[in-house]
Amino acid sequence: MRMRALTAATGAALLATLTLTACGPEDSGDASGSGKMASPSEADSSGDVKGPASGGSSANGDADTSTGGNDGDGEGGDALVSCTTKTTEVRFLASATNATDLEPAKGTVLVRNTSSAPCTLTGPTNLTAKDDKGKDGSLSTDNSAAGSDAVDIPAHGQVAAVVEYTDTPSDGTGSPEACPVKASEVEIALPKDEARGVQVTEEGGAPARFTVCAPAKVKFGAFKR
Repeated sequence: MRMRALTAATGAALLATLTLTACGPEDSGDASGSGKMASPSEADSSGDVKGPASGGSSANGDADTSTGGNDGDGEGGDALVSCTTKTTEVRFLASATNATDLEPAKGTVLVRNTSSAPCTLTGPTNLTAKDDKGKDGSLSTDNSAAGSDAVDIPAHGQVAAVVEYTDTPSDGTGSPEACPVKASEVEIALPKDEARGVQVTEEGGAPARFTVCAPAKVKFGAFKR
């Protein structure tokens, strides 16, 4: 009986040892597996974590590009410069026909842009004339009543304005010598520019006179292309 009890006890102990040995590797395997699934250092270096940071950098890049675009638009533009004595040539053409009871005489002011860039006339242009012989008669007018809105003159282009006046005396003599202003030269000042002397000529360029019998009735028109 003692031998049988000893044998049974030895068998139970051996079975317990085998059971513990079999369970040990399985527990160790589970622990090792858990460590590989959640490693902070590996997560930090993964593409998933760096993805948002890269995206944020891209967003900053987009913002920088947008800012550059706005600066370019703000600096753009092609505003015209004012026409001046340095960039223009001015002519005054006397009327080819005398005034009648129905139609005034019509002179012309021509402004030609002699530069290689466009320029603009903004505001009234002034016209002044004095009698060649110093008579007590003169006229000074501008085209503000006719309209002096901005007029652009392209490079080497030209604009014209009509000047209406009467060169027929009202005393019935028919002689222009009775008129207070007979000028072979006038002064013309473009908007915000200094006045310049301009010879009065015919359309073909021959010398002429600007004879005005009623200075107060002179009408200076708007410039047109």
